[in-house]
Amino acid sequence: MVAAEDFESTEFLNRLIGGMAEGVIFIDAENIVRICNPVGGEIRGVKGVDIVGKPFLDCHPERVYEKVLELIEKLKTGEQREISRVVCLGERFFEHSYSAVRDEEGGFLGVVAVSRDITERRILENQLVERTRMLEQSNRLKDLFADIMSHDFINPSSVILNYTDMLLESELPRDSADYVTSIQGSAQKLVNLITDARKFSRLEESEDLTLESMNITAIIDGSLKGLEKEIAKKKIKIVWKNKPVQTILVSPIIEDVFTNLLSNAVKYSREKSKIVLNVEDTAESTVVSVSDQAEKIERAHWKNIFERFTRVGKESVEGSGLGLAIVKRIVELHRGRVWVEDNPVGGNTFKVELPKKTRENKKRKKIVGG
Repeated sequence: MVAAEDFESTEFLNRLIGGMAEGVIFIDAENIVRICNPVGGEIRGVKGVDIVGKPFLDCHPERVYEKVLELIEKLKTGEQREISRVVCLGERFFEHSYSAVRDEEGGFLGVVAVSRDITERRILENQLVERTRMLEQSNRLKDLFADIMSHDFINPSSVILNYTDMLLESELPRDSADYVTSIQGSAQKLVNLITDARKFSRLEESEDLTLESMNITAIIDGSLKGLEKEIAKKKIKIVWKNKPVQTILVSPIIEDVFTNLLSNAVKYSREKSKIVLNVEDTAESTVVSVSDQAEKIERAHWKNIFERFTRVGKESVEGSGLGLAIVKRIVELHRGRVWVEDNPVGGNTFKVELPKKTRENKKRKKIVGG
């Protein structure tokens, strides 16, 4: 047993630890407090000097006596060398670390307890946990919603489209045919909206693409082929100002960019007008232009037109409001840019710039369209 007088020689330790930000308490082998700095006492709601010479248990509520004694016993027997506990005192959180103190022969001298105020850290941790939980829940709900849209909306809409096709192929009174056509248009609009929403959601979550060498003019020709019926119906003339055989490093989903831009140009252009296409090659990039003769887009809308659900064209023209947002996101994933400007002969010119040095020879996360 260490005599109480022997601790008088440790008086200098009180001065040494007195200015520490952490609370420090030394408890001897008889569980008596021999050293306690001001912070150590403050944490326990007393003055440090008032608990020196008193049982360590006096610093705790009676309900935790057994736990405190058990903790000290584990350190005394060597079952554990260090024990940490986090406790809540009022609105503050403290981390108490207890370590055994032994002499040169390994004899047990007591326990040193170091206490730190971790309230701010705990608040940040809780906020992070809550934020993570909310994000996980949001992602689950988004995935669930996407599945519901795919199964419960698109599938029935496809059935409606099939039946309306069959009805329109039969001999119907004109009024009935008009109603069926209206139903078919609404069903198709719903399918397009859901398809675009799913595509945009996947693009928003993605950071990388798988790039490959592709002929840019061949990609645009593919988009034009898919719009042949609409182009012919409005008797629109497609004019190539410059059509080089230009190979660039892109993802196959780049076709969605030109399909959206060309589809908009056709939808908003007047009948018997022209759509002019141009591919410009520079040392640093390839710039593709799509010029229409539609109603001019006001300069004030040039930036926000690429945001979700922003539409500034004719209300009578159907669309999901996501097409240009999809265009912008795909171009951004290629480290490029897209913008709109006035067409000198009337209408608008949409330009897409794709850099040639887009992390060459590096594969990026593949996005599956649709």
